[in-house]
Amino acid sequence: FATKKKLNNLTQRVDELADFIEMVTVPLLKVNQHGIIIWGNQASRELLEDKRADFVGLPIQQFYVDHQAIVEIINGLHHNKSAHDSYRELKCADGTIKHVVINSNAYFKEDRFEYSRWVILDLTKNVEEEKKRNNLLMLLQEREERLRLALKATDLGTWDWDFDTGKILLSKEVQKILNIDTHLQSIDNLINLIYKSDREKVRSILNRVSRSNIDEHFSFTCRIQKLPNEEIIWISVQAAVFFSNSKRTKRVIGTLFDITKSKLSESKDAQLVAIVNSSYDAIIGKTLDGVVTSWNDAAEQIFGYGADEMIGQPILKLIPEERH
Repeated sequence: FATKKKLNNLTQRVDELADFIEMVTVPLLKVNQHGIIIWGNQASRELLEDKRADFVGLPIQQFYVDHQAIVEIINGLHHNKSAHDSYRELKCADGTIKHVVINSNAYFKEDRFEYSRWVILDLTKNVEEEKKRNNLLMLLQEREERLRLALKATDLGTWDWDFDTGKILLSKEVQKILNIDTHLQSIDNLINLIYKSDREKVRSILNRVSRSNIDEHFSFTCRIQKLPNEEIIWISVQAAVFFSNSKRTKRVIGTLFDITKSKLSESKDAQLVAIVNSSYDAIIGKTLDGVVTSWNDAAEQIFGYGADEMIGQPILKLIPEERH
């Protein structure tokens, strides 16, 4: 009775082990000394996209893109040489290609090669994700290069303010504009470069940004006193505030552009406008086609037409029709 009970227990354990091997989620194959599949579990059928068991009796190399590489693995098994993490492309029953890693070793009985055990790991999702990451990285690198070329062409500088460290990373273009030798600066050092009467305005903007807890954009213009000769230049700053998913880490990324020439041009234009408007002589601007584009106060007093009546009209309006 005790022997029968032990036999039943042993039979049950064998059945459980057989069920475990059949249903384990790792593809397992048993291949004879000639490279013919003699058994495969459920996971191997799913890997091959073949729900039937008719791959049994077929050469294992026919399921791989590189037949010769599989033949070499089989030849190595004959000499008790195991295959470890051999990366291969597997060809499924429906024609799709999967990326797998093969681990295989041989079973010998009385120095005779009987069969080999094949454990196959499907890495297709990992490989596809890696390809996506590589493609994304290439795209980012291309865009970064385009941005670098655009920044170089326009002399536009970039900067990156990390709130955790309190440091601002400056591009080479920004360093050149501000005449600064080091690429890493504190916010206080940079604020000290701002022209005294503009400093409070900039501090107010930056304080508001530091208290904010939402992604946003901001911009400002101000004057800078470049060291060591304290040359005054105008800069335009545009930036975006970003938070991490936890809303704890804040970064501000922005651009900086020297607009000194533009500001000087605006000043000269304003002076010219003031001269034109205050002149006692009629000063009229027109296109090559004779259309009036500007009309000062003296022109209004001399000709009797207001600027709203003349701008956009032909200059011939001032000349009697019989003299056209």
